[in-house]
Amino acid sequence: KNEGLDPRWKMSLWDFNIAWGNANYYSGQKTNVWHYTFNQRERNDAEHVPFYWYKLLNDTAYVNRMKARWVEYRNNNYSDERIYATIDSLANLITSHGAADRNQQAWGCIGRNIWPNAYVGHSYQDEVDYMKSWTKQRLSFMDKALLPPVPKEIIPTEPVVVASGWNHDVIAEKLPVSSSVSETIDGGNRTFFAASVNNNGGLPDDRVITSEAEGIIYKLSPYDENNCLRISESGKTETIVFESTFRTKGIYMLTTSGGGSSEWRVVVNYSNGTSEPAQTIYIRDWSVREENLDGTEAKHALGNISRNNDAMSSDNHYCLFESLINTDTKKQVKSLTITSINSSIGTVFAFSKIVENISDINNTATNSSTITGIFSPSGMKLQQMQKGLNIVKQADGTTKKIFVK
Repeated sequence: KNEGLDPRWKMSLWDFNIAWGNANYYSGQKTNVWHYTFNQRERNDAEHVPFYWYKLLNDTAYVNRMKARWVEYRNNNYSDERIYATIDSLANLITSHGAADRNQQAWGCIGRNIWPNAYVGHSYQDEVDYMKSWTKQRLSFMDKALLPPVPKEIIPTEPVVVASGWNHDVIAEKLPVSSSVSETIDGGNRTFFAASVNNNGGLPDDRVITSEAEGIIYKLSPYDENNCLRISESGKTETIVFESTFRTKGIYMLTTSGGGSSEWRVVVNYSNGTSEPAQTIYIRDWSVREENLDGTEAKHALGNISRNNDAMSSDNHYCLFESLINTDTKKQVKSLTITSINSSIGTVFAFSKIVENISDINNTATNSSTITGIFSPSGMKLQQMQKGLNIVKQADGTTKKIFVK
């Protein structure tokens, strides 16, 4: 070994420390960007991605085969079940034989902010949970781009009423704006407005929004009162309490961010006193021009208005986004605890829960000869029905939701 070199470095795998959402620079922690667009995001960096990546992605034959390959992988070795089982198996192996403890004794990395990690877990299990959450969000992003499109109606949702937790009014329902809002979106003087102020770029007067990306239904709170949770400080924690408890497989959050992208940790709290491990979400900055839309926006082409002088934005390129928070279907959701990890201004406007009309397949009159395709709720094509919810496409063009016990 080289003189003075700590021998423990012999077993350190290069750059694995910044994989899987661990890097806090060049969007390394994000789940919704592609590496081939690196030079578009980081125009001042001298490193260039290979030119032929773009040529390949403009080749229809290549793209079609790539998508077919992704379907094959997702149906087999890269299925959600296999990926999570592998993570759990390796984590169990590492902890059960004391390797995790020995590694912590040697390096002291758990609970310590080590450059350039984007997330600092307070336990080994915390780090495992983060990895699984990040992986789930990454797979969802890739599936939307690479798997066959799935009809939006397969995600039936219902708005959830918030009992407490809204702390600001950021939607102007009348002029002057200074008398109708308590805060702004961007930390400067800009905020949203209702269609009653200006129909061009305004939020709907009935306060109902159906997201463009997933078809999720949201109901905004009244515009003349506190209508959002706004967090602008790193480390700040707030809690949203729902009007009534409910069971669901997931909660969608309608959000936006000002002053850059926001990073939040979201904990689901249940009525029995238990909680889910924190899930990480990233909220994009609200200013997204047409050429940078990626199809995941919940609402785009919104305008903004100045709180100082009521001046409208010159063009409407502001957005709302949505994030899915996974829940335990066996427990009653009571509240969400949200912690901001950076100092950008994150805002959440509404929540919507997934609802399902679940029936036993044995009591469902479905002729297998009429089935043209079977899909998982995430849109992955299946060879046969699996336990849980299945999306079944019929020969007559209709779609059914079938639950297998």
